[in-house]
Amino acid sequence: MPYQLNTEINLTPETNSKYLISAQHRMLGHPIKSVWSISYDEEVICFSTSCTSNWFADAHYWGLHVINDVMNVLGHNNRREELKIAKFVDGSQNDVWHGYPADYLRNKHDIPHTTVLTTWKSLGYISKSTLNKLRRGIPCNL
Repeated sequence: MPYQLNTEINLTPETNSKYLISAQHRMLGHPIKSVWSISYDEEVICFSTSCTSNWFADAHYWGLHVINDVMNVLGHNNRREELKIAKFVDGSQNDVWHGYPADYLRNKHDIPHTTVLTTWKSLGYISKSTLNKLRRGIPCNL
């Protein structure tokens, strides 16, 4: 589906949730924000998968870009470092979500909740060692 920036997307008839592809996380070289490197379609799929998989904790959804059971890069921080975890927020609390590549090393609020990390471990996406490093915000191989 040809998605557009800053347009609310109805996800499924079963939910009232909408998703917004935010332009601020699509501009290359943004001085502060992380930016997606995956397509609009892949961003929406990442969010939808987060919802259907219930990767939800502390009022946020957390996502991965998984291809053939392997986590892949989904964006970059403002230093052009690769990021593999997405964070989805409902900033206005009106059930309109947007997301961005989460930089867990530079922002402690971008560290996924332990319950989500535990789920990813049980699915084989991360190891126990990686889970522990992520929780503490220290570098690891994702």
